[in-house]
Amino acid sequence: MSAPEMRLRPVTEDDLAMFRRFATEPGLIGLDWAGFRDAQAPARRWLRTDPSPANHPGGVTGAP
Repeated sequence: MSAPEMRLRPVTEDDLAMFRRFATEPGLIGLDWAGFRDAQAPARRWLRTDPSPANHPGGVTGAP
C-alpha cells in the first residue's frame, strides 16, 4: 500500500474563516481543542507574514 500524496500550499485570506472556527468551536477539532482563543489572531499573523504587496498598501511585508 503506497502512502497518500500530500501537497502543501501557502495560507490564503480565504483560509482565515476556518482558522477563526478552529479557535472558537470545540467540536470542530475534537479532543485536542485547547480552549477558546483570540479568533482574530490568525488574521493578524497572516497580515504580518503575507508576502503579497497587494495586502500591504504601505509596502511593509514580512514578520517583524
